[in-house]
Amino acid sequence: MAINKKAKKQIKKNKQKKKTSTKAEISSKKFKKSTVSFMHIKRPVPEFGVFELANEYGYLNILRINGQDVDSLAEKELESLIQHYQKWLSQFRYDFCSYTTKLPTDTREQIAYKKSLLAAINHKLTQNISDKERFTLLKQKQINEDQIATQEAVANEIYNTEFFMFVYGKDPEEVLDITKKAIRYSNKYFDVSEIPMELKEKIIDDYNNIGDNK
Repeated sequence: MAINKKAKKQIKKNKQKKKTSTKAEISSKKFKKSTVSFMHIKRPVPEFGVFELANEYGYLNILRINGQDVDSLAEKELESLIQHYQKWLSQFRYDFCSYTTKLPTDTREQIAYKKSLLAAINHKLTQNISDKERFTLLKQKQINEDQIATQEAVANEIYNTEFFMFVYGKDPEEVLDITKKAIRYSNKYFDVSEIPMELKEKIIDDYNNIGDNK
């Protein structure tokens, strides 16, 4: 049976549509693999401050992006922020993934300091002191205990929005080299910094928990 020109055009169009659809499906599968599987951690490597990934992506490091309150910036400050971020992007020519989450407010330093004061007060209270000095120390003790309780409540109840970036490399040395460049190219408007291994583990747990809930 002969096929007219109109039918040929329709067949060609359908083939192109199917080809495009197949490409999109493959692309989607690759995208899902790269965004879900890359956080499957094989093991932490604390001596380098990085993580070995359980797939072909190699190694991962997590850095903090010290953000600014954009809503509070004047127009010129906002323009400057955008310019400095664009400058950082032009210098840092490596793949990275940004991640935003809410973490508890870190009050550990304040609590540790107050506890050291409290320990000193308790030590003085065991000594032979006047009633007046004891009364003063007991007031100071109560104040410090109240402040410690407040800081602990803040840590448990108040969460801050935090910004992070994930960088990758084929081995720990490459990841550390990329990390150094990310930090070196940063500036006061777009500041990138290292974070403790303990916090990196919390971020990974947080990310994986979100993935499990999807």
